[in-house]
This record gives sequence, structure tokens and C-alpha cells, in this order.
Amino acid sequence: GLGAVTADATYALVAAIGLTFIMKFLLSYQALLSLLGGLFLIYLGIITFFQQPSEEQVDVKDTRLVSAYFSTFFLTIANPVTILSYCIMFAGLGIESASQNFLTAVSLVLGVILGSMFVISLLVIFLRRFKKQLSNKTLILICKSAGIILIGFGIAAIFGGAVSYYHTTCTV
Repeated sequence: GLGAVTADATYALVAAIGLTFIMKFLLSYQALLSLLGGLFLIYLGIITFFQQPSEEQVDVKDTRLVSAYFSTFFLTIANPVTILSYCIMFAGLGIESASQNFLTAVSLVLGVILGSMFVISLLVIFLRRFKKQLSNKTLILICKSAGIILIGFGIAAIFGGAVSYYHTTCTV
């Protein structure tokens, strides 16, 4: 979750400060980022689909946490739609650029960080609360379902990237 929070905060900072050159760079590589992100989602979906939940307690090593952080960060940052959503959200709030007002930019980014952390915390609390009530059969069903959903999102990301590439290269 911390990787996703970091990526959200990065995009919120870019949108809040109004760094148009970074936004243009990310949007110019939207098709490539969508392809790479889509392939990564399909890869994660396949791994998740075939994953067998363990009934014994797993000892999490620091290297797995670092790996999970960076994979989640890059998965989230590879979605250029995220920055567009922040730009649209900030524009809807009447904030075109907070680069002239440092306090506004910091407030917006802190709001995104706190909101993301709140959602991740709720997810963790929910899972810890109901962990013992989930049978192995239910966990297998969750893994299969999550794998299919991830593969679907990966295909959608690749398709979206292809459409974006087509529109940028084939427009008159």
C-alpha cells in the first residue's frame, strides 16, 4: 500500500505544482506506459490466479517488503490516467496550478497522502478482522477472482494504450 501512496503523492505533487513538462512527457509515453503496465498486470494476474494460499503463518522478510513497495509504486506510476484524474480533480476544485501558492500545493498533496493511507488502513483493518473467518476454499476463490480481474485490467490497459497510440499517430 505504501508504494501506491507514494505514487499517488508523486502524481498529486506534479498536478498541484502544475509541472506541465512532466505531464506532457508522461502523456507522450502514455501508450508505452499502458503497454508495460498492462503486461505487468497480466503477469501479476497469472501469478495471483495460480497462487495457493498458505494455511501457516508466513514470515515476511525485509527484502519482500522492499520488493512489494517498488512493484506497487511502479505499477501505480505506470498508469498515466492517474495524473489526468488528479488534474481533472484539481481543476474541478478550481485549482489550475498551485505553483504560486506553496501552502495550497502542500495541502493538496498531504490530502492525497492522508486519503490514500486512510483507504489502505481500512483495507488492512478489514483483512485483519476477518482473516480467521476466511476458509482456504474462500481464499482460493479470492485469488482466482483477483487474478482474472488483474488480467482484465491488464488487457484493458494494453487496449487503452493501443487506442491512444492509434489516435496520436493516425490523426490528421
